Amino acid sequence: MSNGAWIVSCLMLAAVFFGCAALFAVKKEKGADYAAGFNSLTESQKARYDRAAISRHYLAFMRLLGEISLLCAALAHWISLWAFVANMALLLACCASEMHIDWEKAFEKYKIGNQPKGF
Repeated sequence: MSNGAWIVSCLMLAAVFFGCAALFAVKKEKGADYAAGFNSLTESQKARYDRAAISRHYLAFMRLLGEISLLCAALAHWISLWAFVANMALLLACCASEMHIDWEKAFEKYKIGNQPKGF
């Protein structure tokens, strides 16, 4: 694959992540329904969580992934394949840190009443 293909791949990933970030930004509080696992909860379970905080978190997370992909696209111009490999490794590490098997553990920091002061 040519150097341009690695750059385009990173740019396409950045576009996807920035598109997801825009979705969370536009939907604001309702954007929490697009968070993995949150949409499968019942309305009474969803009422226990701060939807705006969930949406803000995923907005920031998607923006971070988009910025990583943009940086790696710039680096792919000089380093070629290794910038793309670094991009994939960073994206996998970031996504793995956000994964939880138990949905209660995934959203416990957003529980209403458990918010730290100043939040």
